[in-house]
Amino acid sequence: MVTWLVENPVLYDRSQGNYHKTDRDAMWERKVAEMQLENCDWERLFTWYKGLRDRYFKMTHPKKTGSAAVPDEDRTAGDRWILRNFQFLRGHANRHHRRQAQRVS
Repeated sequence: MVTWLVENPVLYDRSQGNYHKTDRDAMWERKVAEMQLENCDWERLFTWYKGLRDRYFKMTHPKKTGSAAVPDEDRTAGDRWILRNFQFLRGHANRHHRRQAQRVS
């Protein structure tokens, strides 16, 4: 699955010229059919990917609270797997900066 994602950067790389023109939903549908997953549609598979992607970004972009990063030996085996296999996403995070609320008087 990870190999397929790496081979299809149009699924995660907005700088790809055809990113906005590609029917990514159809690509996910074809992948589900290829994998012959029972009781799984493309939305469920995409949700699985999104969850792992978001965990990867949270682990690689820690909050600026002054807390130290978690050492690798303290990470779960699942977290270490995500960090190893989702490195292709490095540089593709869309940072959403929240605007500070302004006081209305």
